[in-house]
Amino acid sequence: MGYNGCENIQEVKTMPRVARIKDPMAVYHVMSRSISEFDLFPDNLDKEHFLDIMQKLKEKYHCKIYGYCLMSTHYHVIVDTCGYDISKFMKSLNQSYVKYINKKYNRRGHLLAERFNSKIIDTDKYMLTVSSYIHN
Repeated sequence: MGYNGCENIQEVKTMPRVARIKDPMAVYHVMSRSISEFDLFPDNLDKEHFLDIMQKLKEKYHCKIYGYCLMSTHYHVIVDTCGYDISKFMKSLNQSYVKYINKKYNRRGHLLAERFNSKIIDTDKYMLTVSSYIHN
């Protein structure tokens, strides 16, 4: 018998991804990255559309956005979910934006390289660090 009772090591390698740490009252630093073949924000109108989507979802989910940075291949956002599930907010944001980009540029398939990354901002020091990074 192998590790954890598995017959071979391949069974261990296919374990599910680690569960996202969530807290409905947390403030999050979230990031999402595009696939390598495509810029996430090909032009300024795309950035504006992304921000419009984020504004609508901020109102829908009653959350607060403390800062954001849109770069050509990825973005960062500091978001306070105010009791809502961060995954629902991010799924809506990413899905809406990918639909927009795919339609505008007549493309299909994935735009984002993987699921969004999130870290709970649990100290003032981390909040200052993330905020400084985003605003620079």
